[in-house]
Amino acid sequence: MQRNPTRSVNKTFTQYTKDLIKTYLQSPATNQDTLREISRFLCRNSLLYQKMIMYLAAMPLFYYTITPTNNLYEDIDADAALKNYQKVLENFNRFSLRKDMYTALYLAIRDGFYVGFAYDDKQGRTFLMPLDVRYCRIIGKNNYGEWVVYFNAAFFDSGNNAEFVNGIDGNQTAATWDKIFIDGYKAYKDKGRDYQWFRLPPERTCTLLVGPEDEFGYPLPHFLPIFTDLLDLIDLQSILASKSELQNYALIINKIPLVDNGNSGDVDDFSISMEMVDYFR
Repeated sequence: MQRNPTRSVNKTFTQYTKDLIKTYLQSPATNQDTLREISRFLCRNSLLYQKMIMYLAAMPLFYYTITPTNNLYEDIDADAALKNYQKVLENFNRFSLRKDMYTALYLAIRDGFYVGFAYDDKQGRTFLMPLDVRYCRIIGKNNYGEWVVYFNAAFFDSGNNAEFVNGIDGNQTAATWDKIFIDGYKAYKDKGRDYQWFRLPPERTCTLLVGPEDEFGYPLPHFLPIFTDLLDLIDLQSILASKSELQNYALIINKIPLVDNGNSGDVDDFSISMEMVDYFR
């Protein structure tokens, strides 16, 4: 479950300005959540920005070739190698790789990084569920070069998110999140703030970082440098729309005839009432 269908969802955005963005950029590490929120705001209000991210996310086709890494000159157990190879092929085939990775890349470019948790439906299908990166923290890499991510259990205290671990009306069903989240939240509630952050298993976590790896502690939206320019374009569109509206009103007024061709001496003595003008506007 990712939302309760019986509950409505409200989403509002702050009216961001260039001065606000410049202020946030002075301390990006402490304002990274706000900068990501600006990126999401621009995705909804700037078609240009949204299309740029969609274009980049759709570029990789994710056609893949799986090649055994064994040294062909060494003696290997052919039957065991074939069985392992078949197992790897089956596991890759469980993913809808192009679909899941398009979403992963889109969110990674928009937010600066992406964390997806792998779920297996036990019926031949595996998918990645995106996690809210505001509650994810990269702490480094393990010996295999994989990013190690911790999740903030306080996420389930926000709004109605407790339903994801407790179930709707406290009835835990298959719709709740994985046992890792349930146990992590329980430890946090039972043992306190020292257990607020719990580790996600790297073998079930897909983490993508956009930008330099040495900035993994505060990843930022990829197109952050052009945010002020995008706000300028939004403001320009609003100005042009207002200008066009004023020109249309001026044109309508010039086309409305006056009583007796304006000989009454009243400059506002129009032959059509304002109510009629509004009707035809």
